[in-house]
Amino acid sequence: MEHEESYEIITTDKGMLVFALKGRQGRPQSPFLLYDGGRHATFYRRPDEVILIDYINDRVLCELSKAQQILIVEIDRERNCVVGDYFARIKHVEKNNLTDGLT
Repeated sequence: MEHEESYEIITTDKGMLVFALKGRQGRPQSPFLLYDGGRHATFYRRPDEVILIDYINDRVLCELSKAQQILIVEIDRERNCVVGDYFARIKHVEKNNLTDGLT
């Protein structure tokens, strides 16, 4: 599992959550966010590519717990440009074993 060390979450004027993550190689395949209502989530960009998104800001948690999908924007931080964007569904679960134990 990879750790997303620097990310941003923005809420649009229509209430859509936008996750700005670093750009990665390859195309996403059936991306989804696994979320259990806590401050951490795991983003499955591809079946073999899992990314930890930790310490989500408290102001976002309520919106995230109600959302069905998010918009992912991948950023090339060196060139300061968007390299990809796509929707990812949210799978709400009781317990996320990959984030269990994180505080």
